[in-house]
Amino acid sequence: TVFPILDSLDPQGYIMYRLVRDATRFVDGHHVKDLDALNRDLSKVIVIDWNANSIKMHPENALKIPRWTGNDDDTSLYDLAAFLKTILTTNVEDVREVLNYYRQFENPLAAFRENQRKLLQQMQEDETHKAQMESTKALTSRWAPSFLRSH
Repeated sequence: TVFPILDSLDPQGYIMYRLVRDATRFVDGHHVKDLDALNRDLSKVIVIDWNANSIKMHPENALKIPRWTGNDDDTSLYDLAAFLKTILTTNVEDVREVLNYYRQFENPLAAFRENQRKLLQQMQEDETHKAQMESTKALTSRWAPSFLRSH
């Protein structure tokens, strides 16, 4: 079953409801995830699947990820865990806004990973710049008094 995977993704138990196939509706030959049946605030609900047919009732709440093909190098679950943790820790008011942004990408988790890499790089550059400015400021303040003294 999927529950051991979900437990490893969410060891703290933040995910309150885990719905699997038995919670779907069978529509036009497909198991469809119907979020209306949850009776939850949909601004806080994300439905994850690789199959567009499974999430067609609520595309605004959907994160469509690539299907796992058995590749041992696949990092999708790690990326998904980081994505969900970022949404949680940044207190996103409406997850659908985040999902709408990532919907434009063929692989939203790869796009998220790249955005995180760029953010980390920018933060490191900002820290380096700040350290250089502090160093320059310290050097300037050390030499400035000797230039201002009259001889």
